[in-house]
Amino acid sequence: MTRNPRFALFVALLVFACMGAPAAAQPAEQTLGPGQAPVSITAIPRFDIKDLYGRIVPAQDLDGWIVLYCFGNEDTAEQGISWLKKLTLDHFNAQGILYVIVADTSKYHKALFPVVKKKAKSAYEENLANYTKELEEKGYKYDFKLEDRYVMTLDTAAKVFDIFQIKDRGIPHIFMLDGAHTVRGHFTEYNQDAAKLLGDIIAERDAKKLAEQYQLSMKVRKRQMWKRYAIIGGAAWLLLK
Repeated sequence: MTRNPRFALFVALLVFACMGAPAAAQPAEQTLGPGQAPVSITAIPRFDIKDLYGRIVPAQDLDGWIVLYCFGNEDTAEQGISWLKKLTLDHFNAQGILYVIVADTSKYHKALFPVVKKKAKSAYEENLANYTKELEEKGYKYDFKLEDRYVMTLDTAAKVFDIFQIKDRGIPHIFMLDGAHTVRGHFTEYNQDAAKLLGDIIAERDAKKLAEQYQLSMKVRKRQMWKRYAIIGGAAWLLLK
């Protein structure tokens, strides 16, 4: 008996309808460790960073860099900075990491900005001097300037706080962003989970770089191989000519 293809299609659709379409996958709940806050935003638009001294770090220069943003105010910044120091010591030899201290000064009138900036500079420079002394006492060796790794910026209108959707400004916050400027973690205290996550991000970034270097070297080797084949083929053609 010859089957009717339309009838077969009808039966197949009927069976599918009776079984029901597969349920949509539900997003996995975030498993949070101590001091780790939910990541409510993952895609952060890139932006230039202007520090206390007017130096600008262009957004495009941070492509591939791991950036840790520490948010605080005059009451919480010191605590956040101490966390950054601990994270630095956990991964001291890692390259391509920038620590950005974002100080909320939005409550001050713009007429007071010169005074606020002067006090912020004084606190920043004192922190760097103390940290330099601490590193020397602990025997750490490094070939970079601390002021190039630790950057402080004043958020006079709380725009950066808004970008990261920070609501509770009474506590310090640390956001970890990978080389693609994607938020990988949000912490409201320092702990070993934070140190481990930073280590994982560094390892992923370095592994990606090695893979890219390997692919590039393979491309170069292939080009050189085909070039040699072309030379050998040309020489053989001349000999047989």
